[in-house]
Amino acid sequence: MNVRYLFLTVFLTICFSATAQKNDFQQEVINYLTTNGTVKQYEGVFDDMFVVIKQQFAGANIPDSEWKALQASKSKDVDKAIRMFASAYRKHFDQEQIMEMNQFFGTPAGVQMRMNPEGLNADQRKEVKAFYDSEAGQNLNALSAELTTDVSQISEYWSRDLFNEKMNALIAKGYSPQ
Repeated sequence: MNVRYLFLTVFLTICFSATAQKNDFQQEVINYLTTNGTVKQYEGVFDDMFVVIKQQFAGANIPDSEWKALQASKSKDVDKAIRMFASAYRKHFDQEQIMEMNQFFGTPAGVQMRMNPEGLNADQRKEVKAFYDSEAGQNLNALSAELTTDVSQISEYWSRDLFNEKMNALIAKGYSPQ
């Protein structure tokens, strides 16, 4: 009887530990996607989608309150995309590499590299070179095509699903696209 309890205790400890490690890794990837600008980018995609939807319903006289209600889910919808992107990053990188990428892209050199690579000064160029000479940087370069494919597919799925959801919500309320 005591052996069963011991086995059950050890088993549950291992399961909870593995889940906690996966959650830590997931959070590291989400932190990286915030640092590298992906969250801001998809907040912009969300806003741009509403420009298109509003054009399609231009003559439907939809009140501002209805638009605000549809847009209230922005944070939740962008978080959904980020969680989906995190799975692609976890597929290609280990937690240590993600931490190194997050650290680099959070530095002034990493931000400058992402925003305007031509504006890098000499010291920043050295930092960029050092990062891309590291294992994480080399892996990022080596896997960029595969990662881009995965992220593009996720982005397409997310935006199509979100667009349909918002369009269908308006149609269900009796509004017709023009």
